[in-house]
Amino acid sequence: APGIAAAHDGRAWLDAWAFDEWSLGSYSAMLPGQVTTLTGVAGRPEGGLLFAGEHTADGSSGFLEGAVASGERAARGLLSESDH
Repeated sequence: APGIAAAHDGRAWLDAWAFDEWSLGSYSAMLPGQVTTLTGVAGRPEGGLLFAGEHTADGSSGFLEGAVASGERAARGLLSESDH
């Protein structure tokens, strides 16, 4: 991302994610009843489409860990499809 070198101090990069122009989004905040109805469903493949994002993670919805886990799940799905 442009400007990243200026934000790096040689050890770490500090970012205010909510104000990062490249994030273009937010984490999910499910309404009452959606946790029980959408958990395990939001990340299911549909036809040839794979869905990823923290909102599709069963165990870590709303967190970075969920985003990473869902990306890994989608990548495994793509790789298994390419084997056929």
